[in-house]
Amino acid sequence: MKYLLLFSFAALSANAQDFCRMDVNPPLERFQLDVQPSYFISADPNGRYVGVISSGNNIYDMEDVTDGRPKSIKVPGSYDPVFTPDGKYLTIPTGIFYDASEVRSAMQKGDASITPSSLGKGDGAAQSPYQSIGVLSQTATNSSYMYLSDVKEGNSSANLEYFVVDVDHTEKTLLTKSKGNLCGNIPEGNTPMVSQDGKYVSILNTATRSTQIYRINLEGSCPMMVDLGIPTGKVSFDFSANPRRLAFHVDRASTNVTWFSGLGRGITKDTYVMDLNVTGAGRDNEKWNVTGVQRLGVHSEESTGTYYPRFRRDGTLVAISVDNEPRTVDGVTVSDTNYYLDVFQPRNGRTNRSYDPAMMLDPFCDNGTLKDKAFAPLALAYLWKNACDQSTMADRYRDSLLLPPSMDHDACVALVDRFWNQRKEAFLNSPVLFDEFNGPNVTNAAHGTVREHATPGMLAFTPAQLKQSCPAERARARGTNTGGNGRTVETSPEQLMMNKCGGCHDTEHTSAGIAFQSGHNINRTTNNRYQGLNADTAQMAMMAIWGDRMPPGGSEHLRDADKKKMTKYLIDMLPAADRDGFQTQIREMGGSW
Repeated sequence: MKYLLLFSFAALSANAQDFCRMDVNPPLERFQLDVQPSYFISADPNGRYVGVISSGNNIYDMEDVTDGRPKSIKVPGSYDPVFTPDGKYLTIPTGIFYDASEVRSAMQKGDASITPSSLGKGDGAAQSPYQSIGVLSQTATNSSYMYLSDVKEGNSSANLEYFVVDVDHTEKTLLTKSKGNLCGNIPEGNTPMVSQDGKYVSILNTATRSTQIYRINLEGSCPMMVDLGIPTGKVSFDFSANPRRLAFHVDRASTNVTWFSGLGRGITKDTYVMDLNVTGAGRDNEKWNVTGVQRLGVHSEESTGTYYPRFRRDGTLVAISVDNEPRTVDGVTVSDTNYYLDVFQPRNGRTNRSYDPAMMLDPFCDNGTLKDKAFAPLALAYLWKNACDQSTMADRYRDSLLLPPSMDHDACVALVDRFWNQRKEAFLNSPVLFDEFNGPNVTNAAHGTVREHATPGMLAFTPAQLKQSCPAERARARGTNTGGNGRTVETSPEQLMMNKCGGCHDTEHTSAGIAFQSGHNINRTTNNRYQGLNADTAQMAMMAIWGDRMPPGGSEHLRDADKKKMTKYLIDMLPAADRDGFQTQIREMGGSW
């Protein structure tokens, strides 16, 4: 009987698809924090160190790690320990500069805290919290820094305040050179961030609900370079001039309109890297064009995410990540919320070149119909959310438009083949949600249904037309661990089983009567409709894995490392008396673990 079931399982698996697979760029390394971070982080541009706020300011050393947890040292200040772009100084509000080399030296000696030498602060300017720093000029002995303060937080009519200081590196002295208000033509804006060269500033415009980049002009109005089309957290500029890269996080399902202390209910956060081409730099006709966007994660579970990425000089990113990891206590599954510093390499990911800021700002034409390029992404996101996303959070149109660029091409095609015909009517009758202000908060408001805004051509969309909007580019080779002391990010065997098998073998889609997944968890239940994961189905799965019959495409989507991890996990489910004989069968098929 066992072999008859195996034949059925393998035959049906050969035609199935993992339609939930996303093409995202995972972290290279993960460092678990011993505290819950508050607000923002700041990466040492030279690597190794990261400033984190939690009950005061802390600096973490990612090269001094025990069991995946980096050592830390307490430094002065209650919030925002920000490194200067050259790494020479550590700053805190309200513009105090400390010698960063003293912090590094104390950390390497194992000190628990330090009050490094202070160079003083800018005189009477930029007195509010949450700052960013740019280097305007530098020599071996002297640097000129621009310090920008977030005075607009909580006061949309306030001015952006800045000061410029000259620092003598030999004498360790600081002299205020100039100070004043910046970019008076920006009517509203939160979380301003200056680029490393002090030439550009990003702001979240609360009027347009989008993040914008302006070229700084100390003599008058600041011209806008580009509107990113979406509201983001604090932007991190890369260290290059062109092509330019920006990193930021975007809130899904609910949006914070200013700064925040952490992830809350009804929200997730994902980090993005945007590529831009700069033409006419420094001239009146300067223009920034978005050439692509890359997503570093797709978080669906409420109160999880990756946020506040910070570029380092080598092009890597450090960001906060929050995961709810299940564990069993007295037979009951509970979730622990864990906080990490994750290291990403954007060069390892795929950039999708179909990103359109104008579409993000408004998906409607003047006559109220959907723009041609908005309908298909909305449809793809609807199919994925209903087939793959277990969360109950309602996505707005910008949440939906951001999802398809992250889809794997083959999975996207399989998703359309599987669900478009049966769920098309439900999609057409679904509301188009916008994020709107309601006093100090943001609410989701429906602007009619998709059907009410669709053209006749959209209403007649076929699967073939919809599949044309699936991402065409394939992922590049992923990076590997950079050799640091952090924990290389690995997928658990349970998650690997669900990622590779759950798309076709869950409690809703019981291919061959097998259901390995229920919601976000491994399914171990067997009833008259399906078998869950047990000794019999574990043996069947291993035979299919090493026979290259699962998942579809065989080893194309299941690496040898994946096969070995799944086999080691599944073999332990067999009765002890059966394991030796079955291990021999697997080895004869070329398998190992």
